[in-house]
Amino acid sequence: MAYIIGVDIGTSSAKVIAVMEDGSVKAHCQQEYTIQQPQAGYSEQDPASILAAVKNGIRSVATLMREAPAAVSFSSAMHSVMMMSEQGSAMTPLIIWADNRSEAVADKLRGTSQGKRIYQQTGTPIHAMSPLCKIMWWKENEPVLFKQAACFIGIKEYIFYHFFAKYITDHSIASATGLFNIHELRWNADSLAIAGITERQLPEAVSSDTIITGLDPAIAAELHLPEDTKFIAGASDGCLAQLGSNALDAGHASLTIGTSGAVRMAVPTAMTDEQNRLFTYI
Repeated sequence: MAYIIGVDIGTSSAKVIAVMEDGSVKAHCQQEYTIQQPQAGYSEQDPASILAAVKNGIRSVATLMREAPAAVSFSSAMHSVMMMSEQGSAMTPLIIWADNRSEAVADKLRGTSQGKRIYQQTGTPIHAMSPLCKIMWWKENEPVLFKQAACFIGIKEYIFYHFFAKYITDHSIASATGLFNIHELRWNADSLAIAGITERQLPEAVSSDTIITGLDPAIAAELHLPEDTKFIAGASDGCLAQLGSNALDAGHASLTIGTSGAVRMAVPTAMTDEQNRLFTYI
């Protein structure tokens, strides 16, 4: 039977599995990495360490299976962001969801008409967790570095850049940034304006089932995969956990308890609330 390699880029580790057509798991690999907290409220990670863990996991599973997968698909933690230079180098550590340095920025924006409008457009509450507020914090506190940034991306986009030399994100991950209009499926103009960035500084947003090919030959050799291996854009860990739990019918909910916790329900259309509480992801 054919198999698919599934990669989960989590907060504390990268988990890679080989899943057969019948749903059975035939191989797995997990590699941990650390979170740095250089001062109160900060939570950062080294993107190069996460990239190395992902590559090691894919290589290990492909080697164990002794044949090429039908495809490689991705799950990823939400809300991470980092700055990239024009040359494609990381300018900052990866700031993850647990980072609260932009709390004052979020508090200032949340109650304004602009903040309420952005929440309705993006489905992401105005919160220190969101990349929108983190980018606004950079603009206010690291203006020189901010002006030098060519692109703002999360961890999955960083990995895809190393694999394909282009910035790609999926609608699911994008819809957790506070920068993406979930109704129009495009980067949100109001968010970009208040963040002080342009659409060109963000990755291309594609649907979760988009197939990407053209793996860099050197990376293909390192991963023990053919260069024409199909990569699937995938989605966020939260949305995929909901799908995997099969809690998709009306009235069904799931509870996730891990590095973070969440209660989730699937709904046919986007739902927001006046109290700015619901995270509404594609």
